[in-house]
Amino acid sequence: MSTRRGPRRSLARDVAIVGIGATPFGRSPWSLLKLLAEAAHGALEDAAIPRQRVDALYVANVGAGRLNHMSGLASALADRLGLLPAAADCVENGPASGGSALKAGVLAVASGYHE
Repeated sequence: MSTRRGPRRSLARDVAIVGIGATPFGRSPWSLLKLLAEAAHGALEDAAIPRQRVDALYVANVGAGRLNHMSGLASALADRLGLLPAAADCVENGPASGGSALKAGVLAVASGYHE
């Protein structure tokens, strides 16, 4: 089947989201890094996988540099969670940041580049 964007492609291997984590929506007294760490910790717990199996993480955020005066969020999160030397990428794409980070992770796993 074709679309305006070209032929449909299938992924090289199956990909699944095996754990989720979140923090309450709204104002928080916590720092941005603590919010990220809480959500990521929840996802790791939900997935029930050891941290040693994590070889990459993708962080989506828009405006951290401007609003929170923070950069390098993905690397800071990997360090906070004890995931080093996992690869860490921060994706900033306006309101589509979350979807873009998810797509990057899916493609990395589907291609076999990361587990």
